[in-house]
Amino acid sequence: MDRWCSSSVARCSISNAAELVARLDGPDLKWRCFSPESLSADTMTWLSNSGAASSRYCTRDAELGHVRSTCLSALGLYEPPLRRLETLYQTSGLLVHVSPDWSLGGFLERAQGTTSLATFPLQNDCGKWCSAFTLLTPDLPMTIFGSARSQDSGVGLLYEPTPKVWQHVQCASVTDSNSANRACCACHESNYCPVGGMDRVDSGYCDAACAEPDVDSQLLCKQLAAGCGANTLEILQGDTRWPYKPYPVGVG
Repeated sequence: MDRWCSSSVARCSISNAAELVARLDGPDLKWRCFSPESLSADTMTWLSNSGAASSRYCTRDAELGHVRSTCLSALGLYEPPLRRLETLYQTSGLLVHVSPDWSLGGFLERAQGTTSLATFPLQNDCGKWCSAFTLLTPDLPMTIFGSARSQDSGVGLLYEPTPKVWQHVQCASVTDSNSANRACCACHESNYCPVGGMDRVDSGYCDAACAEPDVDSQLLCKQLAAGCGANTLEILQGDTRWPYKPYPVGVG
């Protein structure tokens, strides 16, 4: 694939560039031919903050995808999609978010209107900045949110839990436990708030971090808004909707 990028067929003319390299990276996740100076020292990661050098690439997503499939097929390494999912499940696992039917229409409209993975929508089903996923591995019970409530739509998102994905994961729980109301200083679902009058979206301490531009504040914003604490309803009065018994734990 690197050789293809440096060939005339790629039509990628970057002045004074050394041999170009193919990477699945950039401002959105697409196959591109990069000049090495726009990448990290090991040439594996695009440097978005490298000034003018960060724009020294050519997007060739469809072409490089075809080259990759051709090469893998020739080597006998191509995995059909379902086999690829099985391989991931048995090794690194899968992060799964199933779209419930009550929000399917809006989700599909937004998904169909997107033009790249970078702008692909996530459902903020557990707070303003939070989307809940299930980790599926052979070592854990096979549980997917929605299956016990007949809310499965048949549409969902699957992510390979790579280091790039894990850096966005803020916390985990052994059960769903009303995750929408674990968010700091707010109660996303009014029917299950521990006390009356709680704001649906925090406008004070927790939200302040989200308004700051620096990286540390943005990380704090994600951690606070993702609901990485205990379920407030469970703490104050016991959440009868999600009692800690084998049945709800078993169905996720």
